[in-house]
Amino acid sequence: MEILKGLSSFMSQLKAKRIALLNELHHIDESLAVLGKFTAASSAASHGTKPRHMSASARRRSRPRQSHDCARWNTKKNAITLKQPKHR
Repeated sequence: MEILKGLSSFMSQLKAKRIALLNELHHIDESLAVLGKFTAASSAASHGTKPRHMSASARRRSRPRQSHDCARWNTKKNAITLKQPKHR
């Protein structure tokens, strides 16, 4: 009779451990699903379209604009930093 009491106690411990592991697996599955949404949204394959490529002519047209914007931004940045007094 003592063996049956020990066995039922062991069985209840195993059931509790199983429930805890199932809960942990559920949380892991939810985390993977959330992360999967981020990666699926960023890939073109999830939308059923091919990734977009910029043509060579479009790159040639955008290059001067980008360098102009970058130079203008650097000029503004340098003007702001020159006006600020240095603290020592």
